Amino acid sequence: MKKALLYNGTIDLLRDDDHQYWVNGEKKKGVTGTIRSLIAKPGLMPWALSMASNYVKDNLKVGDFITENLVKEVCAGLKTASNVVRDKAGDIGPAAQDWIEAWTDSRIGYGPEPDMPDSIPVRMAGNGCLNECKDFEFIESERPVYSLLHDRCGTMDSIIIKESIKDAIEHDEDSRSGVFVNPTYYKSIGLLDYKTTSGFYWDQILQALIYAVFYNEERIYCGNTDLVEFIQIMRLDK
Repeated sequence: MKKALLYNGTIDLLRDDDHQYWVNGEKKKGVTGTIRSLIAKPGLMPWALSMASNYVKDNLKVGDFITENLVKEVCAGLKTASNVVRDKAGDIGPAAQDWIEAWTDSRIGYGPEPDMPDSIPVRMAGNGCLNECKDFEFIESERPVYSLLHDRCGTMDSIIIKESIKDAIEHDEDSRSGVFVNPTYYKSIGLLDYKTTSGFYWDQILQALIYAVFYNEERIYCGNTDLVEFIQIMRLDK
């Protein structure tokens, strides 16, 4: 069970390992569950059809003698093909998220840097995170959010600070050079969300945007002017 005090201590938020939330002792709905109840995941049906197609390719070969039993076996397998792949991937995703959370905490100063995982898929996700995040400054990890206006809860992966070019004069001797001279930089706060899915889907953007709105709502309530200015969704191979 994780606990957070929000809105200058007026909101006592609890979250269990199943991402169920309680605010001041009252159970609340989460952003992820709300989105799933209203919007079908856009990539789910094409993915399930692809898994069914792969199952047929793996289990029916040219020259096979088609019997009634074989047809029944293939039909039964088609019904569960996507579930088998989903459950296998489902073991990798949480393990990758746990390692990334521990690594992010170490960047903030909450603990030692974790050893690289033994699992090859989890290690691939971890290496992807290391490569993509090397220039970020991490200020918060697994940050709970709650909206007084919308009465929903959620958990953001990370809040980061990223340095970007604000103004620059592009060197024009060679238009293909892409070289900037006399650049000025600025730092901005962003929400970083990790995904171990096989693709990008628009509901991921919607979820991250909602988290950013909730985070900024609390910041404004508390009188803070440093707000999330951008979201970044990082897809990690596994």
